Amino acid sequence: MKPCAGCGRYISDFDRVCPHCGHTDESIPEPKPEAPAEPAQAKPEAERPPMDHFRQEAPRNDSDGDSASPYYTRSQPSRPAGYDAYPMKWHRFLMVMMIIVGAGAILSGIGYLTGFVYTAVTDSTGSTLITAEELYAEFPGLKGWDIAYGIAVIGVGVYEIFVRNQLRAFRKNALTLLLLLYAATLVINIIYVIGAASALGYSVGDFLQDVDTSSKLQIFRPVLFAVINGVYYNKRKALFVN
Repeated sequence: MKPCAGCGRYISDFDRVCPHCGHTDESIPEPKPEAPAEPAQAKPEAERPPMDHFRQEAPRNDSDGDSASPYYTRSQPSRPAGYDAYPMKWHRFLMVMMIIVGAGAILSGIGYLTGFVYTAVTDSTGSTLITAEELYAEFPGLKGWDIAYGIAVIGVGVYEIFVRNQLRAFRKNALTLLLLLYAATLVINIIYVIGAASALGYSVGDFLQDVDTSSKLQIFRPVLFAVINGVYYNKRKALFVN
């Protein structure tokens, strides 16, 4: 603090003008006015990141009927490099068929568990030829084979849908899982034929002679599809990298 030379009152050492009497202390230099702040300049257009930098496009997956939108709208399996170099019509067809076959296997398994498969055996007038109760009463051992087969077929149906999803996502182990699917289906069919023939008192040869052609094809269908899909996907091994 210092006394003012004009009025004698004490004022701050840094006051140039006395706030009481207005006396000016010339020994203290007059403060310089502050320079006005310069306005912020916008970055040149070349330095700005393009708007596309903030937008991430999703991998297109037209093979599965995805929306035409180029942006992420839902989870999509990425298509591996080189996908467009191969004809993939059979792959797209198989993706649909495996869902249908898998669902059909689950329904068929339920039919064997409940004995419903035998109610479909009718004559030309539409009358049921035999019921499950009548058949099981005559051949008691058949029911156990039907129950075991029904459970196995339901499991195969669920597994087929799982394998289909692995193929669609181009997982590394998808081809191995596909061949295991066909192998398991064939083994289950053969075991059931042997067991059912034994329960009915047939030899396997006689049993196969009595079943119709469509049933025989159903039994050995996995062999045909294993060959077809094995050759088809073996040429596209490089795609399964996810």
